[in-house]
Amino acid sequence: MHLPSPASPKRVQNLKKPEQISTLPLLSVTAVILTVPFLCVWLFKESLYRVVEIAPYLVFHNFVEFFSIIVSFSIFGLGWCAYNQNEDRYSLFISVAFFTIGLFDFMHALSFTGMPSLITPNVPNKASQFWLAARGTEASTFLISAFIPLKCRWRLLSKTSLMCSALCLCTLVFTAVIFFPDYVPDTFIPGVGLTPFKIHAEYVIIFVLAANLIIYWKRLSRTGDRTLNYYLAAFVICIFSELSFTLFKSFYDTYNMIGHIYKILAYVVVYTGIFAASIRKPYEDLRENRNILSLILNSTGEGIYGIGLDNKCTFCNVSAMKMTGYAKPEQIVGADTHDLVHHSHLDGSHFTDSRDFFEKGSFLGHRLEKRNP
Repeated sequence: MHLPSPASPKRVQNLKKPEQISTLPLLSVTAVILTVPFLCVWLFKESLYRVVEIAPYLVFHNFVEFFSIIVSFSIFGLGWCAYNQNEDRYSLFISVAFFTIGLFDFMHALSFTGMPSLITPNVPNKASQFWLAARGTEASTFLISAFIPLKCRWRLLSKTSLMCSALCLCTLVFTAVIFFPDYVPDTFIPGVGLTPFKIHAEYVIIFVLAANLIIYWKRLSRTGDRTLNYYLAAFVICIFSELSFTLFKSFYDTYNMIGHIYKILAYVVVYTGIFAASIRKPYEDLRENRNILSLILNSTGEGIYGIGLDNKCTFCNVSAMKMTGYAKPEQIVGADTHDLVHHSHLDGSHFTDSRDFFEKGSFLGHRLEKRNP
């Protein structure tokens, strides 16, 4: 029997979500939009390229970084709490990784020039080292997660092991940058600018992000999971963000600001993807299954109803509604079964006390038959 699609016309008319758009057009439009600011600064450099004073830039930087930190911890909280319900180790891995990224971003924000000293004096080199740690962790996270099955059952990816690994990595990086700076490669030298290590590290991160883009695209083609569109779009945004950090001449110039704005956008897109995969999609699947079940129940000519412990009707199909003489299913749901007997021409034996069914472990869905004259 062919069943019509349960999607409602109103839902079709709504603005499409990223998982409902074809991947190639989505990424193409994203790349074109992100290219525009770079072209504008390049074409109108004298008008648009600026080096902002430290004080106003610090306000902008703190807003961007602490917003990113909040989003990172929100991603962590979302995946961490949802795991108890969905047991999705893939999302758990990404969420714990963003807990690590959030801590690195927090270290970066506190060590930025103009902020109170983070144990040792704040210098651009220290802030840039924490930045690379955060961006490297972010790119590596998605590279590793690309090889984790969506229905993974690896015990290694448990809450305890992942959290311990995250805390160990944060402690290691923090200790190295703060207490052993001579053993960490320089990323910025006053009066010189970015070091070759910093620039090459950014290009390595861009390469990893490009690899993530290809791998996740293949994963989407293989699994058909359209929520991966969010991650693909985020990879494109991150690539443009990292490119801007290879072009800036000062920590307070236009390219640096563009990179930070793109960073916010990427975080929001990733958060939306995590939300869609962990929270929204299961409810949407449940709603679709409920609509399909409703179509199946209403396609039969037999009356089907269900009752609860309080002897009240919990659901019914169209045939049961007609047999009981009601005009709408809503009038039956919540009604006492004894009232249904008096309202209709049905055999009252069909409405046996629901507590007996629970005690016997029987299913509470029953067919209704008209009483013989």
